[in-house]
Amino acid sequence: MRGSRSNHREQGLTLVELMVAMILSLLLIAGASSMFLGSKKTFKVQEESARIQENIRYIVSRMIKEISPAGFYGCAPSAQKGASRIHSTVKKDDDLGGLYNFNHAVTGSEGGEDSADSLTVRYALPEYGLPVTAPMTPRESAVFVDSDHPAYDELEVGDIITVSDCSMIAAFMLTNKASDGKLEHKTELSLDGVYNIETETTHYFGSEHYSSATAIKMDAVTYSLSTTIDDQGTPSDDDDTVTSSLYATRLGGNRQEILSGVEDFQVSYGIDITDPPDGTSDRYIDWDTVDGQFENRIASLRITLTISSGKPVPKAEDQGPDFKEKIEFIVKLRNRLADL
Repeated sequence: MRGSRSNHREQGLTLVELMVAMILSLLLIAGASSMFLGSKKTFKVQEESARIQENIRYIVSRMIKEISPAGFYGCAPSAQKGASRIHSTVKKDDDLGGLYNFNHAVTGSEGGEDSADSLTVRYALPEYGLPVTAPMTPRESAVFVDSDHPAYDELEVGDIITVSDCSMIAAFMLTNKASDGKLEHKTELSLDGVYNIETETTHYFGSEHYSSATAIKMDAVTYSLSTTIDDQGTPSDDDDTVTSSLYATRLGGNRQEILSGVEDFQVSYGIDITDPPDGTSDRYIDWDTVDGQFENRIASLRITLTISSGKPVPKAEDQGPDFKEKIEFIVKLRNRLADL
């Protein structure tokens, strides 16, 4: 008896079927890769946009808070009916940006074509207001304030002080502080290049006629744009990166980066040419037009910023960041041009 043997044929993929399967697999992989890259790009755009929006909210709120008090020097406005009310004796050597130029509440500079502007604002800090308690005789004598006031302990030699009696304003550097409330403003002392060029104030603050006089500590800030180059430590500069940032410099010379990714900073000055002034800006002009003509007519500022996410970009690339947004906002100066 013969044993039976299976008579089936072995089956497999033909070369054509294998090639079709490979092509279909490649098409599926290509489609999946395309979807992944598209999703990744969308996510990157959304992430960059969200970061820019966050930066916009931060810088707008901060600049409005710091710029809007410009011109507050006490109860007297720093400009009234287009005339300055400020007499400052403060001077600083090599103060190229004019941070210590307290004769002016607002100053700026034009960066020129394709360059950023700069802006400086000066204002009193109301939480450091001290009532004047005794008359000045003569005008170069010390100012006497309430030494029991909580703000008195916060004053330090070298602080910039203004005295205002709702009529005129005097600004000076504090050169000595006594326990009885005596604030001196002599010319002998110089701190970090800051000093008083004279001792006479505007008039006799604290006399019976000016009994409402108040001494207040001052602050000032300059906004400017600057770029930082990060050297990667290789012989070539092609892999170095550049970051453009907005900086703030305050009294005492403290320069601080306040926002990375600011690509441009422009300022226009709203002037009130109504006579008498009504506190409303009639038109906006650049600083070169303001300087010497309309400085005491500034009622608001128009700030224009070009903002990116703040990520460093290759130094070799001239186009800068891929994602940018341009914003513009108005800051009303609350303490300018008011009639008493």
